[in-house]
Formats: sequence, structure tokens, C-alpha cells
Amino acid sequence: MCYHLYTPDEKEMVSVFEDDYTLIGEYDRYYHNNAFLHNPVPVITQAQPMAIQPFRWGLVPAWVKNRVQAMELRDMTLNATAEHVFEKPSFKDSITGKRCLVVVKGFYENRHEGKYKYPYYISLAEERLFFLGGLYNEWTDPASGESFQTCSVVTTRANVLMERIHNTKKRMPLIIGRAEAAAWLDPAASADGLRALMQPFAADRMQAHTISRLLNQSRTRPTNVPEVCNAVTYPELALLDL
Repeated sequence: MCYHLYTPDEKEMVSVFEDDYTLIGEYDRYYHNNAFLHNPVPVITQAQPMAIQPFRWGLVPAWVKNRVQAMELRDMTLNATAEHVFEKPSFKDSITGKRCLVVVKGFYENRHEGKYKYPYYISLAEERLFFLGGLYNEWTDPASGESFQTCSVVTTRANVLMERIHNTKKRMPLIIGRAEAAAWLDPAASADGLRALMQPFAADRMQAHTISRLLNQSRTRPTNVPEVCNAVTYPELALLDL
């Protein structure tokens, strides 16, 4: 699954996208954006395809009855599996009319070998920033009248690179290339057209390296720091990959 992202700040998004999108709101750089903290992520929605906006990670459907239910559900809607989005109550409204692109610099996954976890940082070889396919919704708290804009990251089966890294569940986030971005946001997109887009990204366009175990120490140490994605070599992995 996909619970750990590197999301950019406003300066980098302006540098990469220039005049392509209007940025709404303020953006902090999250070297490690941990899904379970429900921080904002930058998204481009179907409703406003020329703007980038901050949405909270953890989709809350419009039908949720109260804040307690909303807070419980959002931990279960951080990801939306591509194979089930048309049937799941939390996502079936969003897949048909509330799709979005989540702007990221990279993401993190753990490789499991025996009792050890080896974290990796994954990005695209030729793109400073790229898009993950997502879903969004807006929920209004009936008690306070406050509205919340929230989102989820779609996941697919893994490609050959991610099968080696995410070797227990063999999943990866849905990466949407620049050429496919308009199709993902197209209000007229058919279910078959969307299913065709929800496929593993080409492994030869991706790059990955092992990083320190700091990523997995968020309970005891700050992990939203630049060094979280620095390359670290584990000699034992080289032997396993022979």
C-alpha cells in the first residue's frame, strides 16, 4: 500500500509547473508525509483542473454521519485499491466524478527480508515531480457546519520493480503520467477507460534506493527531515539480489 510520501512545497511546484496551475493555499515541504497524521497533500481535482489545492489525506465520504465516524473512517480510506473502487461505498461516488491527481516528489515502501525491514525511496527517473491517481470528496460536519476536503491515493498491483521492494503485498501507488493526466480528470471518462488507466507504471521509468531505518522510527524520532530519503547501503541485500 502507499502510506508514505515526499510532497513538495510551493516554491518547487511553481518551479516545475510554472504557469500550468494556480496554487491555492499554502504548502509545507514534507520530506516524510505520513498518511496516518492526515497532513494536507497538494491535489488537482476534476472540479478545478487548473489549480493545486491542499486536501487532507484520508477520504471522508459525504454520507458520513458525524465527526467520530469521520475520524475512524479516514484511517481506512488512505488508499483505494484499483480493483475495488467501483464497488466500495467509500469510493464509488468519487471514482465516477471526483478524481484527482496528488502531486509528489517521491514515495516510500519497505522491503521485508526475514525479520528485517529495508526502507526504500522511490521516484521517477526523469521527473522532479509527478502525479499519483487519487480520489477526493468533501464532508460537512453536521454539528459545526465545518467542511473538510479529503482524498485517497489509488493503488494497483506492483510492477517488477515494486514487486521486489514491496514484496509482501506487491502493491504500488497509481502513477499517472503527464500525458494521461487529462484523461484521469476527464468528466466523460468511462469505467472501462478508467480501468485502462489504473495499471502499474512502467518500471524502467522509475528509480529507487535504500534509505536508513529512520523512516520507520516515527514513534521515537522526527522523520520529517531531509535526511530521511538519503541513500544508505545494506550489504546483505546485495547478496540476496545476486
